Amino acid sequence: MPEEPPETLDDLCGRALSGDDEAQTRLYQSLRVRFFQVAKRRVRSDDVEDVLQEGLRIVHLKLRSRRHTDGVLPWSMAILRNVVGNYYRKRSVEARRIEFPAESRDASDLDEARERAEEMDRLSRALDVLSRSHPRCGALYREILRSLDEVGDLPGRSRGAMEMVLQRFPNMTPGTIYVALHRCRSRLRRILAQLEEGTDR
Repeated sequence: MPEEPPETLDDLCGRALSGDDEAQTRLYQSLRVRFFQVAKRRVRSDDVEDVLQEGLRIVHLKLRSRRHTDGVLPWSMAILRNVVGNYYRKRSVEARRIEFPAESRDASDLDEARERAEEMDRLSRALDVLSRSHPRCGALYREILRSLDEVGDLPGRSRGAMEMVLQRFPNMTPGTIYVALHRCRSRLRRILAQLEEGTDR
């Protein structure tokens, strides 16, 4: 007697939508495992659980509005990508929000902090402009910035950045990545110069 094919995520989704609680539990457990494999490479280890929970929460909220049960994995992964994107947007905003308690900082500290905040703001605006005009350059820099958060030592950052970029652009090689980064860096410098002159548009 031939063996029955293993139950797929789409099968579990169909049963879950029919009211099968056991299938729903197994569906979310399976998605959690897959989400974890992605999130641990994309966000800081301290934030992985929050990203997982938010991704699963949105899947749960939207699952019953789906009109079909096939393709639940790519659909769920798209949700997770949006959650990770929101995570980095939130972190970018928080990084620009600098407080200056008067009782703990002297004037030179405040000036230095303001200058650093202004530099970060210019860089953030320049990357926004670069992403609009050259999306691949923006994506390359985003992967590099993610690696800076995840890896402490400098050699590890370089390796981590290369691994992330290769995952994001599997058709590229390390050689083509270095060439692309050289061109992107030149474009970013021009944009920064234009921002200094007030001609970024």
